[in-house]
Amino acid sequence: MYQTKNKSSWGPIKEKIRQTYPIITEDHFNSSNDYEFHLLTRFRRILSKTQSEIFSIIDKIK
Repeated sequence: MYQTKNKSSWGPIKEKIRQTYPIITEDHFNSSNDYEFHLLTRFRRILSKTQSEIFSIIDKIK
């Protein structure tokens, strides 16, 4: 499972993802209890990307 170093690092990543993919809204970031797992799964579904592609997107944004 892909993980960021800590949850506070999601702030800048979140903003860049929202700018790059406007289809992803703030609600997509806020509605998850098991944050990273559900968030990444949701991105895969919304963007129609593979898990590896999602990881690559996040790594490029970092």
